[in-house]
Amino acid sequence: MEYAMRGRLLSLLRAARGAVNGLAPTIHGNRTPIMPLSPRRLTGFAHDIARGMEYIADKKIVHRDLAARNVLLDHNGICKICDFGMSIDLEKIKSSQAHVRVPRAHHSESRFKFDLSARSFGIGRHHSHGHEGLGRHGRGHDTKSRPALPIRWMAPEALQYHIFSRETDVWAFGIVLWEIATLGCTPYPTLSGREVVRNVPSGARPEIPPDCRPELYDLMQRTWRKDPRQRPTFSESRNCLARTLCQWQLEETDTSNTSEYLDVSGFSEDLEQGMVYFNRRISEFECEI
Repeated sequence: MEYAMRGRLLSLLRAARGAVNGLAPTIHGNRTPIMPLSPRRLTGFAHDIARGMEYIADKKIVHRDLAARNVLLDHNGICKICDFGMSIDLEKIKSSQAHVRVPRAHHSESRFKFDLSARSFGIGRHHSHGHEGLGRHGRGHDTKSRPALPIRWMAPEALQYHIFSRETDVWAFGIVLWEIATLGCTPYPTLSGREVVRNVPSGARPEIPPDCRPELYDLMQRTWRKDPRQRPTFSESRNCLARTLCQWQLEETDTSNTSEYLDVSGFSEDLEQGMVYFNRRISEFECEI
């Protein structure tokens, strides 16, 4: 994978949220003004991710851990999807099961039943906030023997029946759209992990983000339809976002002063120190990682 020098999208979003809320710390005794990310830039992030996931879906790969924390920014500020530790290759699974007779009514090349108790799928790495583990009975678990799953990004069928597909990735993409619109907030902030598992299959959905364009929230809602067959494909999502980008460009050309917004090209991240850097307008400031 190519080197993504700008760090994680989630860090940039949260840094921008701190700027919007006036939470940037004093730098060398002086308060440095920090500009927010433009709506068009945020939509551009979403478009990059949709384009990347369209490619992944075309390769019949299910990511299963799509979230803003698993999106990196390259030197041009383009989003790159990372962390395929939980991904599955549907073609390989189909080939490995070819010798096993599967009832026609239950066979699908685009779905995968995940066994939560299978040790072979355990993920031995640290998971960030909001990435709770889901055990067999919805309780905590030993990560050496049970997999940790990103339940706040999981679709109802994944939470209920442990079924993963390209459609469950589409659901997670909708949650990523919400993360982008809220500048890195944690999904379902008022719900515990156990409540998410219980309430999402019953219809709970993230609330509309403040100042969110109607067409973006409409796309989010379509990705969160309970019936996976009614969710948009990544290609449809990319086209929708491309149209929105064009509209943003027209509106900003007519009414906006783009100098009011942050230039992402100077952003980088130091994971060891928990810092993010802007080598142009901003020298350095702390950020929640």
